[in-house]
Amino acid sequence: MKRKSLFVLLGCESVLLVALAILTSFNKAAFSSIPAFPFEQIADGLKALSQAGKTGSGLALALWIGISLIPSLFALKAGRGKETTAERVSLFILSGVLLVSLYGMINPGVFSPLSTGFQTGFIPVIKAVLGVCIWSVIVLYIILRMLRSFRSGDIGRLLKYLRIVLFVLCAFFTAAIFVTCAGELIAALKETQKGLDAVFAVLRFFAASVPYVSDVIITVSAIGLLDTALGEDRAGIVGSAEKLGRACCIALGITAASTACFNVLQMILMRRLSDIDAGVDIPVVSIAFTLIVLLVARLLAENKRLRDDNDMFI
Repeated sequence: MKRKSLFVLLGCESVLLVALAILTSFNKAAFSSIPAFPFEQIADGLKALSQAGKTGSGLALALWIGISLIPSLFALKAGRGKETTAERVSLFILSGVLLVSLYGMINPGVFSPLSTGFQTGFIPVIKAVLGVCIWSVIVLYIILRMLRSFRSGDIGRLLKYLRIVLFVLCAFFTAAIFVTCAGELIAALKETQKGLDAVFAVLRFFAASVPYVSDVIITVSAIGLLDTALGEDRAGIVGSAEKLGRACCIALGITAASTACFNVLQMILMRRLSDIDAGVDIPVVSIAFTLIVLLVARLLAENKRLRDDNDMFI
């Protein structure tokens, strides 16, 4: 996938997340949370089909079992390849998790807390937990595949997997902007008492979004470095690494400055605000991610320079 295609996909993801947020506000029963997507909608379709008479009920049962067994079929097929036992076991676990989670989304009362009994208010939470469980097992399988490539010493394939991970990270950072930051903005705007509170809610949204936007930019630059490493133009590795290092330095400065400026401005205007953010909003994860990428970029650049120096001596 080219980087231009990545930007198109990120734009489509942003539109989809905004549409889901709008649909959630109008129909919370069908779109309760992002982690439950798309399994919640599959479960709703199976539930509607099961209520369409005996034929529909039988077809819903067959689809429920068939969808759940898809990972197991891949595991049985993988048994004839290079896949490890852990990978096949994770696929079998995924089938079991799908079977139970889809049933739980169809009948959320099965997973309701025993202390309080079944309450409709718990349904979005139950579906979100089940969705997160499915996605966590999917991530486990992906990581196990990457570990196999790492242990086998296939650097080329490992770099390709790493490239896919960077694409996923871009999608994750984009989702964080529209799910976490935008969700907090909407909640804050609903509770604002003064016009200045609304202004600070928007400023808080931008300050919280800056680290994720920086992470997207850094990840795209890292993809460019990987493309250079996988290509035939090895001489461009130093230039790509230095470009990535500059992007990391700029991102670190902007991230720290945006957080500091917002906190200082809030301190100055505190007496005029009715909604004050007392939490310590420091993007530790984004800063750590940027520092790690910066360190890797520097190491790659220095390694390439040392190789060029050794070739000159030889």
